[in-house]
Amino acid sequence: MLMSIPSTIIEYALLLLWLVWVAQALFGARNVYMFLRRERKKHIEEQSNPKAFNFTPDVCVIVPVKGVDDQLEGHMQGLLEQDYPSYRLIFTTESCDDSAYLAIKEYLSGSPEFADLPEKDGTVLNWTSLDQLNHTPGLKSVHLVDSGLATNEAQKIHNSIAAMQLMNDDDEAVVYADADAVMGSDWLKRMVGPLVNPKVGCTTAWRWLVPELGAKANLPTKVACIINSSIVTLQGRDRRNCAWGGSMAVLRQTLKDIDMPKPWRGTFNDDVNLSNAINELGKRVYLVPNMLVRGPVTFTWASLLEFGRRQYMHARVYQPASWRVGPIGTSLYLAGFLTAVAALFLFPDSVTWSFAITTLITVYIIDFIRGRLRKQVAKTSLQRQAYEELSGVWMLEYFATPFWMFVHWLCCIASMFGNHFTWGGIRYKIHAPHNIEIVSRS
Repeated sequence: MLMSIPSTIIEYALLLLWLVWVAQALFGARNVYMFLRRERKKHIEEQSNPKAFNFTPDVCVIVPVKGVDDQLEGHMQGLLEQDYPSYRLIFTTESCDDSAYLAIKEYLSGSPEFADLPEKDGTVLNWTSLDQLNHTPGLKSVHLVDSGLATNEAQKIHNSIAAMQLMNDDDEAVVYADADAVMGSDWLKRMVGPLVNPKVGCTTAWRWLVPELGAKANLPTKVACIINSSIVTLQGRDRRNCAWGGSMAVLRQTLKDIDMPKPWRGTFNDDVNLSNAINELGKRVYLVPNMLVRGPVTFTWASLLEFGRRQYMHARVYQPASWRVGPIGTSLYLAGFLTAVAALFLFPDSVTWSFAITTLITVYIIDFIRGRLRKQVAKTSLQRQAYEELSGVWMLEYFATPFWMFVHWLCCIASMFGNHFTWGGIRYKIHAPHNIEIVSRS
């Protein structure tokens, strides 16, 4: 016979935990809804204001590259074909022996016109004539830089700093891009345009991971895409935005104001440190609406956990307050789910059993709604190809939240321990936020 009220302190504690769990699920669904509403509102504003992107200063685009994949050529071509009045491209690698350096040089040369230039500030520089390239009229030059090996900072940071030494007086804005991100032809114009607002210190477009093999992708790849999307849809509100290093733009004067590259010296993170420096200026990081960047990926379980741990270690070291949300939030979700399931067996014929089954159904309904909203975000802000590649992800998003939340929890918990991590074949040791040691290279 069902009891009218809980009979023990444990049952009261469980009811309180489940109420908090339901509140968390509602908060998560609301975040996605607010993100979607912002995307739609901004889309309408853009359509009604075609002059929104008329701010087009000369731009230097810096692209750190390491290693080669099958899609490098296509990604490079996308950068060569930006619809922008005047911009320069600088590809930068750690060594002229890097496979990326060799592949890019071969792709850019096409003829003996690819020339060696003298060293500048210890950096070996090459440039190519644009005559043999398929490019837009706005592209003024393409450079390839051998930055040399990093010593006390991440190789990507070292490469970006080396490339910055090659900026000239005409470069009024700097845009940083990852070579494995897929950019549309309007990417550069839309990244730079909002910088006309003096309150905006940096713009960014976050990456939405998509399975490289589409619906045929393996389970860890699909889980990675879901976890990534759950982070992306936390963005949007300027007061808590953080830039993503694979697509961010900043004015040259702003870089001078934050004393760049000082915020990057001795670190292994570019985006969080730039975001922190921008916020200290009293400016904001602006998420460019309706322009999520397609990031095709393939993971194994091992590489997913390594990737997730490394991403959370960035936050643990450089943005600890935000990092705590990960372990606490995922732990709360799993605690609510596991105790509710256990209560079905431990408290039969009691009001606690009724509360447990009601809570499970409620959270599953909310999770389903959140998944549908997130699908609408992808449909609104991703290009058609990327959206179609996600076709095999949504059933997991709708009905398997406890499973992918558990994987997310593992990544968060793993980031709590140790001060070593591997990135791009290089083993790093963290002594302090601005004191990184390179332990070994593969």
